[in-house]
Amino acid sequence: GVADTNISGKKTVQFLEDVIGADEMQALTELMARSWQCEMRDSLLTHTLVYRKNANKLGTIQCEARVTKLEESALFVVVRDISERSRRFEAEKLAVSEMTARQKDSE
Repeated sequence: GVADTNISGKKTVQFLEDVIGADEMQALTELMARSWQCEMRDSLLTHTLVYRKNANKLGTIQCEARVTKLEESALFVVVRDISERSRRFEAEKLAVSEMTARQKDSE
């Protein structure tokens, strides 16, 4: 579980299974499996987490995971949501592509 301290100063424990659904747990499991396969002490992975938004629609979150092997049987993994960064990068690529096409058309 995840330990936290609430406003009154009491320790609370919240289990991951109570916070996220089976699809999200599967996506995190895949990321952790990839993390264990890293051979270097420090690695950086990119991963797309797929989850169910509702009964009819899937959502994705672009993630970056910094993996540090502490010892043979211990990992430290920091996961960041880089979805916005990925969207900006794709928009910039599209803008450069369109600008290049316009320049070629004007020549």
